Amino acid sequence: MNTFKNIAKKILLGYLLLWCIAQLLSPYLTFDLSDSEINDEFAHLPFRLQHHTILVQNRPVHYVSIGNDSLPVALLIHGSPGAWGAFVDVMQDTSLLKHFQLVVVDRIGFGQSDLGNAEASIQKQVQFIAPVLHTYQAKGLPIVVVGHSLGAAVAVRTAIDYPALVNGIVLVAGAVSPSLESDERWFRIPLQSIPIRYLVPSALRAANDELLYLKKSLEEMLPLWRNIKQPVCLIHGTADELVPVANVRFAQQQLTQASSVTVHILPNQSHFIPWEHPEVISKALIAMQQQSHYFRKK
Repeated sequence: MNTFKNIAKKILLGYLLLWCIAQLLSPYLTFDLSDSEINDEFAHLPFRLQHHTILVQNRPVHYVSIGNDSLPVALLIHGSPGAWGAFVDVMQDTSLLKHFQLVVVDRIGFGQSDLGNAEASIQKQVQFIAPVLHTYQAKGLPIVVVGHSLGAAVAVRTAIDYPALVNGIVLVAGAVSPSLESDERWFRIPLQSIPIRYLVPSALRAANDELLYLKKSLEEMLPLWRNIKQPVCLIHGTADELVPVANVRFAQQQLTQASSVTVHILPNQSHFIPWEHPEVISKALIAMQQQSHYFRKK
């Protein structure tokens, strides 16, 4: 009996320790910014950051915008885990703000979009982003969708399911090839079990839920890539240890109907391009806009 009690105590202490660690880590995994941090990051810009929240399927979808609201839209989609703050360095690029207004969405389950409750299916995730795109399309504004990491797969699916809303696509360190996804079920399935799933930080719980089914979502997209007609830009680093650069070759093979495919391979660059080289994303967007025969209002 004493042995059983000791084991039970150790298990409870382990759960308590995991919960405490989760509480300590949570603020660093949301990628959200406090009001003071926002002021520090954007005070030097001529535009104020705007917060927006809409209800989609009775769930909150949060996004931010900055820039001249008469300019074309670059809608940026973060990876996993993540939130709008992942693109804060891109959003401060004054040269980019001369060409685009920037809109960054918190994907469902992240940031201020129902944190912790992700949609495993990429196709379903896109349904929460589409109303944001409709808002800007209704104003007659061209839209380029930019996705980083898993967000690149969401960007591709957005262009597939809502082609009339997307004028161009930029994939940054994109996780788009199902065959290149590692088999991580050995630790992701246990993380879904109760009570463990509720002891890890909310952002990690959401990330685990969608990453567990990412390969399946990518496989479902395989026959649909040929429907992409828009211009596409692929950006990837050769030193990316999280998402292999071979994803670029896969995307090139799939984009048989795209009006153009531009590739930027960055030597010795890691996965974290939005933080380390945001200017590469900015230049790709400006170049796409300046190709007026490709980038036009729909």
